[in-house]
Amino acid sequence: MRVTVRNPEFERQHLWFFTQPKYFEYEGDEVKLKHVDSEQYLCLTTGQKDFPVRVIDRTKIIGSKVTMSNKKETKVIKGSKGQEYILTKTNDRWSCTCPGFEFRKDCKHVRV
Repeated sequence: MRVTVRNPEFERQHLWFFTQPKYFEYEGDEVKLKHVDSEQYLCLTTGQKDFPVRVIDRTKIIGSKVTMSNKKETKVIKGSKGQEYILTKTNDRWSCTCPGFEFRKDCKHVRV
């Protein structure tokens, strides 16, 4: 997903030594964080180890575009108790339909 966000500092150019951009563009996958209100804030992955998630105030978003990948791979696997789960790989990222992945965004199935 790609979002365009209004820069609140653009209106206060006189406070800065350099020109402020009117908008910022951020790209990443939307994630839900336990302690962040998803009605008010959008959380996007950044792909950076030290700064993994960017939290964006939804009132500042002026546009968004969902980007879809053509690289998609799926596998059906059996869990330890015989249940079937679907592993999906999109842009070199794996996801799983098991309860562990849905809760923690990580599971033993995506690490294998």
